[in-house]
Amino acid sequence: MSELTKTRRQDLILQYLRGLDSENALTISEIAKRIKNEGIKVSGRTVRRDIEELSCDYGILSTESYPERFYLSQDFEFNYQINLSEKHLQVLLIALNSFKHTSHNYFEKYTNEIETAFWGMLPDQMTKKMLAEKEHYFFDYSLSGKAEKSNLDDFEKVMRAIREKKVIHCQNNSPYKDEQYNKRRRRFAPFIFALTSGIPYVICRDMEDQQIKGLRVTRMTNVEVSEEAINGPIPKELEKLKYSVAGWVSLTDEPIDVLVHCDAYMARYFKEKRIHQSQKLKKIDDNSYELSFQCNLSHDLIRMLASFGEHLHSITPSQVFEDVKMIWENALKKAS
Repeated sequence: MSELTKTRRQDLILQYLRGLDSENALTISEIAKRIKNEGIKVSGRTVRRDIEELSCDYGILSTESYPERFYLSQDFEFNYQINLSEKHLQVLLIALNSFKHTSHNYFEKYTNEIETAFWGMLPDQMTKKMLAEKEHYFFDYSLSGKAEKSNLDDFEKVMRAIREKKVIHCQNNSPYKDEQYNKRRRRFAPFIFALTSGIPYVICRDMEDQQIKGLRVTRMTNVEVSEEAINGPIPKELEKLKYSVAGWVSLTDEPIDVLVHCDAYMARYFKEKRIHQSQKLKKIDDNSYELSFQCNLSHDLIRMLASFGEHLHSITPSQVFEDVKMIWENALKKAS
């Protein structure tokens, strides 16, 4: 196991344990499972060794229960010494500006402040050099687009509720619901902020029907952060986030296996671009490929597949094929 992987693994452990207490502390197996979800192979024995090693420098506490659970002392203060090379600064500069140009307007102010803070810490000559390099970077919105609606005040409150683990009261203005439904004040317990193809979602529990839902933050208005605390660990249903694809976050539908046979033209697109972690591309012959996903079925995925037209040979399951076929047929009717 490389030193880089070990460092990443231990950073994740500190991240998982930070902000916990004896009531919601994590077991060795729970920590290992979260690390595996990050794509890192790890055993319970390795996690325990990591915790023992980290305990020398960090305030890691354990419960007396069985199985033993771990958390960080609330009195412990992080004091990191950050050493960044010119390459690191270049990556940070690109990441911050990409985020600023392609995400919700809420982040623009903070990315600018972070950037300014970095310039204030660097020598003048280095600052001038890095600022000059900005002229060599360009960022566009991509076909995913950037949210037009800039509900900054409401967005700010949603993000604060996530940090403080508080229930929010708001309206959720869905274009798929009637006016009476959208006018109702709702209560949501936000757990996770998810940015999918530039679209900001908050994954939360609807306190009315107790269902876990993914809501677009841009559709949430008149947000108020209550004093009602969100207790307990993050719901296990959120593990299904790994099946979300193409802008759609579904935590209720089970993932399906999508199998597409296509020609070399369509395959070229997926050789260069991965749209989901489960994506696999297999060559059958010179002009025939097999493309597969295990994911939630979304309208965006259907529309994307339909856009390849004659380059599609077949699609299973039949539900996906019928949805793609409907797009083609409706387009032909309107065109004629």
